[in-house]
This record gives sequence, C-alpha cells and structure tokens, in this order.
Amino acid sequence: TTIDELAALYTPADPKASELTKELYTSLAKISYSKSFLFGHQNDQTKGQDFRDSTGGHYESDLNTATDGDEWAALYGFNLWSALNGTSMEHYVKSAFMKGGVIEVEWEADNPVTGEKLSAADCTGNPMDHILEGGSANEAWTGYLDNVVEEIQTYVVDDVQIPVMIRLFHEATGTWYWWGSSCVNSTQYVKVFQYTVDYLRDAGLNNLLVIYAPAKPSEYKEEALYELYPGDDYVDIMAWDRYGTTKYSQELKEDAHAIVPFADEHYKVPALAETGYYQGTMQNTYDADWWMDSFLKPIVENEYLSRIAYTITWTDYAEDCYWIPLEGDYTYDGFVRMSKSENVLFLDDSDWVNLPYANQIQKARKKEGWSRRLDAGNSGQHGAWRCST
Repeated sequence: TTIDELAALYTPADPKASELTKELYTSLAKISYSKSFLFGHQNDQTKGQDFRDSTGGHYESDLNTATDGDEWAALYGFNLWSALNGTSMEHYVKSAFMKGGVIEVEWEADNPVTGEKLSAADCTGNPMDHILEGGSANEAWTGYLDNVVEEIQTYVVDDVQIPVMIRLFHEATGTWYWWGSSCVNSTQYVKVFQYTVDYLRDAGLNNLLVIYAPAKPSEYKEEALYELYPGDDYVDIMAWDRYGTTKYSQELKEDAHAIVPFADEHYKVPALAETGYYQGTMQNTYDADWWMDSFLKPIVENEYLSRIAYTITWTDYAEDCYWIPLEGDYTYDGFVRMSKSENVLFLDDSDWVNLPYANQIQKARKKEGWSRRLDAGNSGQHGAWRCST
C-alpha cells in the first residue's frame, strides 16, 4: 500500500488537523503495515537508572546507553500530570521533536472533585458523573483542560506546531483510576471522553492524535471494543496497555487479536501504547532472553500483533526500578539482541526517516539549523510507584 493510498484511507478524526499531524498519522499507518514498529520509552531523555537530566536535552538516555550509543528512541512518552503540577514539559518535547522523535502524552489526571495531588487512583465523589456542563466538577475539569491547552500551545518550534499523540482516560477497563470500570458506567465514560476531546479541539489544538487504550482488552473485549469506545470521530489510534509476567506473550497475542481487526474495520492505527514486564525489574527473576522470547518473537511472528505501529515501555527510575536494562542487568543481552532486529525501528532507521513525518523534521532541521539539544527544565519522580509491590 502506497503512502498516497494510506493518506486517503487513514485521516485524523479532527477535520481541522494540521498538515504535519496528518503526515504523522499517515507515517504511522505505513509502519503498521510494514511488520516493523517504532520503539518508545517513557521519560527517556530525562530519567535513567543513575541519572536525571533536568534539561531533557538528550545528553543521556538509558536506551542509548544500552545500545552502546547506536540508537535513540523513536517515540517519547510524557505524563501531562507533570505539566499541571509545576513542571512544564515544553523543553523536553521540543528537544525530542527537534531530534526527530514522535511525542506521546498520557495523563494520570487528579480527581477533579477532591482536587488532591496524585489522586488519579481516588474515586471519591465519582468524578465522571460530575464533569459535564452543569456538573459540580465541571469548573475544576475545564480548569485542568485550560492548563493542558496552555501547555500544549507552547509546543511550537519556528512556527511549527508539534504533533502530539494524547492518550486520554487510559486503561478504563481496569479498576485503578477514577475513570475506570469500578467508578463509572460506559455511557458516562464515552460522554466525558467526547466532551474532553471537543474542548481541546475547540480551544485550537489541531495537532492532536487521540489514543484510546483500554487495559487487557482480550479479557474485557465487550467493554473495550463496544461499550467504552468513544467513537470514530474521537479516536485516531486504537491501542491497548498490557503488563504481564509468565503469560505475557500469549496475552499480547490475544489482545492483538481483539484490537487489530477492530482497528482495521474503523481505519484506526493499531498500537501497543504501554507495555513491559510487571513491576519492571521482576523480569530479572524470569528469563534472561525476555526481550527476545517474550517481547519481540510474538510481535514479529503473530499476524495481528505484527501490525502495531509502535510501543512504549516505562520509565527507568533507579537501579532497582527500571524497564530498560543496562549492562550487567539480567535481561541486558536479550535487550541488545532485540534492538538489532530489523523489525524494531529507532530514531534514525531509514524505514522511519524516509516517511513523510520524520522527513519533514529532517528538512526543517537543515533549513532552520535546529540543534538537537535545549537547556532549562526540571525533573520529578511521578510514577515510580509502578515498581512497588
């Protein structure tokens, strides 16, 4: 399938999407039919097992270190929570974009009823029942959204509005967030999802690709594909999140068998939005070749799983809390072998660089003289709870 054919079939849900956002979507669609996938890492250039880079300027990266300086992540994950709590991601995003990377943000939003910090897991007051216009949490929620708009509007380099893939209300089939299945019914979930997307678009954010990402969709197929699905006008990327242990490979394949046919039917790009071994370093107790045997092999060999356009693994926080291993770690050799596979695409791989999105960035860098590194910024620890028992 040619780029032009894919551009006609895969169009962003936002009819006002910017040209570069359209090119990103087309590029992702092309990758999804190539049996290759982009490899991404959460907080890649700001956090590592033994470093913090407050500039986000790509001086260090555990992924780059693990590959002996040969590779950089193709996709960079961030959490909007940080931006709403005093740590703008502007410099991180600009630096990753100017390097040629794709930007993805998820949002572990605080409970708008209580207003407490780090309250994404707190269902107090059933927030989803009160967010829509006229609801008691509407003012608080739209205040959050105004801050999101203000943040993303800063993602501009030389008048280029940086495309952002935004993963809203993720893992809703789970019970651990206030927008999850134990806190809201499907009708209200869909209404709030649509309201939120409409609000962001109406505020002028036409650089968004919206990711819908339930957790464990093969176990909650009816809910994930039908009851909670926000609709074709509100979703660009049909994805899922999956962490696992000894059954991880089989679970991935079953999830893909649920997600990918649905994505194809609706002309949405399929992706594995967030994944890894449960609690990260527990991979050290299982299989030294986990990255080859449990991760890469099923993606390459399975007809549905091979269709993912990208995946992201989680943040490296410390030597005992990480998802990308370094030399000396139990799974390091397997990770290195995985990274050398032609099916795994990093930042400078030609199969990615030659597609419309990355190619436009390369042209802009040459024309404008962009540096791949910026200064200023700061860094926090939000999310390290994922390594706790």
